[in-house]
Amino acid sequence: MTLELTTEDERIIARGIDAGVISGAGDALRLGVEVVRQRLDERAAASESSGAGEWNANLHRWIDSHQTTAPLLSDEAVSRESIY
Repeated sequence: MTLELTTEDERIIARGIDAGVISGAGDALRLGVEVVRQRLDERAAASESSGAGEWNANLHRWIDSHQTTAPLLSDEAVSRESIY
């Protein structure tokens, strides 16, 4: 693979080396690749969150699968006094 750097890119890399921020052009490339990796991970996380609708639908199916004819508790059973 051949990379073409602009004069500005070369100048920034040279400044980074002089400042001790990077050790060379390869280091600059690795940092750039890491930024791309992070963006891809963010995009993947965003697409996974679109599965929230499916998760919500599964939750409601699970809720609806439970019996709803159970007898309710009396007012006395849920009163504040009966708790203590």
